[in-house]
Amino acid sequence: MRSVAIPPNYGYRSVDRELTIDPYEAKIVRKIFDLYMTEDMGATSVAVYLNEEGYLKKEDGGENQRPFTYDFIVNVLDNPIYCGKLIFGRRTNKKGPDGKILKPDPKHAVTAQGVHETILTEEEWNAVQEKRELLSKKNYELDDPDRISLLSGLVKCPMCGSGMVHIKNKRINRNHGGYYKTIHYYACNNSRKSNGMTCTFRHTYNQEKIDGSVFETIGRLTSTPEYKSAVTANLQNQATVEQLEEALKQKRKELRKEELQNRKLGEQLDGLDVLADDYESVYDRILREIDEGYDRIEETERKIRSIMRKLESLRQGVKASENIEKMLKHFTKLYQHMSCQERRDMYRLFIDHIEVLPETRKDGKMLKSISFKFSTAYGEDGLTPEGDTEDDICFTLDCTKQELTKAEAKATYAELKKYILDTYSTKVSSLYIAQIKRKYGIDMGANYNLAADPEKHVPTCPAAKEQIIIDALKHFRMLDPSVEMVPNSEVVANEG
Repeated sequence: MRSVAIPPNYGYRSVDRELTIDPYEAKIVRKIFDLYMTEDMGATSVAVYLNEEGYLKKEDGGENQRPFTYDFIVNVLDNPIYCGKLIFGRRTNKKGPDGKILKPDPKHAVTAQGVHETILTEEEWNAVQEKRELLSKKNYELDDPDRISLLSGLVKCPMCGSGMVHIKNKRINRNHGGYYKTIHYYACNNSRKSNGMTCTFRHTYNQEKIDGSVFETIGRLTSTPEYKSAVTANLQNQATVEQLEEALKQKRKELRKEELQNRKLGEQLDGLDVLADDYESVYDRILREIDEGYDRIEETERKIRSIMRKLESLRQGVKASENIEKMLKHFTKLYQHMSCQERRDMYRLFIDHIEVLPETRKDGKMLKSISFKFSTAYGEDGLTPEGDTEDDICFTLDCTKQELTKAEAKATYAELKKYILDTYSTKVSSLYIAQIKRKYGIDMGANYNLAADPEKHVPTCPAAKEQIIIDALKHFRMLDPSVEMVPNSEVVANEG
């Protein structure tokens, strides 16, 4: 039987195609499992502990030494190699239309018993998996389990450039019990303790404001000069029917050549002498060449499909930009009927990255720019980009020159109270603001600032202060300028 090269894993070294234990790394692996199984220790706590106690991933501690991160700890905890098992098919070199490595389907992975020396017993590894599953269920059962951060990874840290991730602020209401409304933020992934705090950027961005601002910006994208210029440039660079037909002919020739070459390699493979001294090395080389050939065949077939779609569109008189403009025109309606996951996936079809200002501007502006990449061709599912990247409509929108979005202008209770005090020299309570927001249909928590005891008297906002609060809400674009104050008697009559 032909031996298989095993990829190196942390804690092991591959020597003569066999796994041997690295003594230093094995101690770190052992420490990670021991810490995790202690009470009140999760993967994040383990990463923080190892970093704070000065543990190093590599014994020599070179300049490229990286801190322990949550992802690293989870990968170690979930790797059965430490109890003697090997998993094949967890990685792939196949790339998607965007050029990125595809994630393999876990169902296709194969587990086999290895012959290497173990670091843990199978019982120890199983105990850790039980705790992992238990903690996973607890985390899922927390509030709002269906909620998904739409722009995590797309929003970039202004300092280190890494993707920003979701964090939340959930505070206990010590006066009435329960919790205050949970606030969700985007924060730099590298600034977290669980990732070694390699970035010093601590500013966070309210998710509701960032998500709302991006939504509004896309809704009016087709009217921006940047979009129009990018579409015009793309139209000018479009190939003619004759040019596409010639390109199609050439690609079909390339495909036949690649298929013929792979067939010859297959015949060479079948004709190898299994008793030859160099059998294994030659077998591996030819097999690698065949795999590379299949990758080229797959890419050529994709380009042929892309050219055929372009030809069909040109012959029908349909421009790629028209399809993009149609999608953007109906963006708001599409968005309303999508789940959180569908919205997240859709954004990733045409947003490359989002830059935010290091500090929120005085007027509330948070977005710096959005870089778009609209594909001019999609696969049969209508969602997977399958055009050539050089045909993509790419441009960056300078959001600092755009009108302030309603989401950015939206003020917190503290900002509303400060504005009213500075403008009218009057103090108003959060209770009064909540009453007016609820009265005029501004979205807020279902039970926010409602009396815990229905029998208890709750003061009503006076008419004079109501008008001031309305003016403040209009200033922050939370109410339409045409809205007029409605007397409480009319509200009661309408409700009746």
